[in-house]
Amino acid sequence: MSPKPLTFQSPPTFPKLIVQSEEHVHTLGFIFNVVHTGDIPDEDYEDLSATIKVYGDNAEVQTFQYTARPVGETSEVLSEVVKFKKT
Repeated sequence: MSPKPLTFQSPPTFPKLIVQSEEHVHTLGFIFNVVHTGDIPDEDYEDLSATIKVYGDNAEVQTFQYTARPVGETSEVLSEVVKFKKT
């Protein structure tokens, strides 16, 4: 089975993004990137950040933290591969 890419664009704040698989997964690879689009007055600027939690069999497997760079700076992506233990 080939990987299924997902691109998601959202408003600046949202509580959760959940991606589920109906099939068993032994490896999960993801690339996460947040980019400021500009037009934010200095007094309203806040760092964009995310906590990415990976779950398997309803248990947290790994957690990642991400903070985007300020407007005008080159963003670095979070690129990870998570391998799940066989049960």
